[in-house]
Amino acid sequence: MNTAQRSGRLAATLLAAVLAGTGLTVAAAPAAHAAASDAVAKLPIGTYSGLAVDSVHQRVYIADQRDTNSDGTVLVYDFEGRRVATIQREFGISGVALSEDAATLYVGERGRVITYDTGTLQPNGAYNAAYDNCGRQLVLAGNTVWSTSAYVYQSYQCATASTALNMLADGAVNSTGWNDTGRLQLAPGARGQNRLLMGQPKESGAANPFLASFDVSGATPVRDASRRFADGDGKGALDLKDMAASPDGTKVAVADATAGTRLLNAGDLSDASGQYSALPAGATSTAVAFSGDGTYIARGAQAGGSTPDLLVQSAAPADGTPPLEFAFEGSLDGNGVAPRGLAWSQDGSRLFAVTRGGTGQEYWLHVIQPPAVQYDTRFTGDLAHSPAGAVAGEPLSVRGRLE
Repeated sequence: MNTAQRSGRLAATLLAAVLAGTGLTVAAAPAAHAAASDAVAKLPIGTYSGLAVDSVHQRVYIADQRDTNSDGTVLVYDFEGRRVATIQREFGISGVALSEDAATLYVGERGRVITYDTGTLQPNGAYNAAYDNCGRQLVLAGNTVWSTSAYVYQSYQCATASTALNMLADGAVNSTGWNDTGRLQLAPGARGQNRLLMGQPKESGAANPFLASFDVSGATPVRDASRRFADGDGKGALDLKDMAASPDGTKVAVADATAGTRLLNAGDLSDASGQYSALPAGATSTAVAFSGDGTYIARGAQAGGSTPDLLVQSAAPADGTPPLEFAFEGSLDGNGVAPRGLAWSQDGSRLFAVTRGGTGQEYWLHVIQPPAVQYDTRFTGDLAHSPAGAVAGEPLSVRGRLE
């Protein structure tokens, strides 16, 4: 991971605030790359389908995704990046989700969804499901677990397969009647709200892929907002990699491989009045996640060399504070954030990022603290400056204690 000293920028930022009352300003240094204080674990998997964060037991669950009949795996890590358990199954695994109280872990298999007690990590139930060999996505929304399923003869057909939206109820995974082409992506609305997001990837072959929002407060999902992004000339179509609802339920952030980070109004999926700055040149958007407390947004990307692959910044677009930047470079870090590879702890104290590299079949887990936790910095005591009569544009010496 590319690193740089950040204390100079922090001191300059604090000094600018101190001197603001005098009409004098000090320019802050450019945004630095993150300090190498986050934990990194190389993941013993060659495929990846999703992760879930258990803030009650301080566990992170990472599922692989097998396109063959070989054993599937869910890796269990603690918040310090140490592997504490492995769930091994004889059938392909894909997709993980947690119950609202974090007591139950849901794990997708080819012909069912298995439940586990998160205290013991022992299976305690199963939901029979339509056979799936393209990889389930599982999300909890409106107190219901939702699943995708698709069946094809060859794995290369999954990109354009007919994928169904299902719900777990009455001991089985039942069809909702909703379906469309491609590996449909799912994401929950804000915690406590009865909202489910669905998006269609570009690889589906659809000329103008959609994003949709469903009200899931009733027995069946009801679509109440949708959007296609291409203009009259067919330009600007959605290239969806990830999406996330803000904790207050007012916004939806979308990782679009073509457009970067889109910020939408949750009600009708229209463009929000404020937008985030563009990702660094050469970075392709892959993932997005809001912290549980709503303070930060993490924006993941795939970029070459020292170009940042991850930005952690204020969730308020109008906040001009430079983001904390991470550049992942090679065999110790991966080469970029995997699609749908970001998740936060509920209190916002940890960001978990899954990166991939090599031939695309190697993965890493990064455990990152947000800026306020890493850099709680201030001037203390009295500050002195000389000359006594400061003049804009002239040298100024400031003395004090920075801690």
